[in-house]
Order: sequence, then C-alpha cells, then structure tokens
Amino acid sequence: MTAEPPAPAAAAALRELFAELLELTPEQVGPEDDFFHLGGNSQLAIRLAARVRNRLQVKLAVADVFDAPTVAGLADRVAQAPPAAALPKRHAGNATGL
Repeated sequence: MTAEPPAPAAAAALRELFAELLELTPEQVGPEDDFFHLGGNSQLAIRLAARVRNRLQVKLAVADVFDAPTVAGLADRVAQAPPAAALPKRHAGNATGL
C-alpha cells in the first residue's frame, strides 16, 4: 500500500508558515527547502509546530520538524498526524482555567 500524496492545502499552508516565521515570501519556499537551511532554529521550530496545530488542527511534534524539515516532509507528517484536541477554554479572571 502506498501513502497518499500530501494534500496541496497542507503543503501550501506549510509554505506560508515557513515564510511567516522565516520572514520570507511563500514563493521563496519550495517543497524540498529545509526549514533550518532557510534560517530556522529550535525556537522557530517550536513556533512552527504550534502554528501547524492551530492552523491545520493536527498534532505535530517539534521532533517532526527536526526529522522531516522540508515542506514536503512535514506535509507527509501532517497527513498522518492525529487531530489536535481542542485546548481548554480559560475563564475570564481565572488564570488556572478552572
């Protein structure tokens, strides 16, 4: 059984996220460009994983960014990632969220 190709929407979103974090345009980010070779670092990788969760609603670990640092590689991970659980809502005036 072969894996399905990553959804074009996920790849496009990842290109946009790479560009946002690295202060590039999406046109400057290709499918095989490495996040770290484009200027990414560990702090930006943490932000990338968080933004992927928010925008694409999937669980993507920071380790995935290190293991598959290209748009194409991460799009494959996104296609296989479980859905992100909704974050608990915080109540106004209650820092603990209870």
